[in-house]
Amino acid sequence: MIKRLDAVIAEIREKFHKPCFDGDSSSKGDVLVVAHGHILRAFAMRWTGKPLTETALILEAGGVGTLR
Repeated sequence: MIKRLDAVIAEIREKFHKPCFDGDSSSKGDVLVVAHGHILRAFAMRWTGKPLTETALILEAGGVGTLR
């Protein structure tokens, strides 16, 4: 699962974030990820570079979170 999460994160950063950071003013870089709560917590942990063995993040059910 970690390899798949890391691959999705790498793809998001390459396709959507990199153009913004490279000065492409036509790109917004926003990405919406919709999934089950457990995978979203794992996604957020990997996004921030933390291993999944650390204390799990608490995300509000039905809430909206922003990762930068």
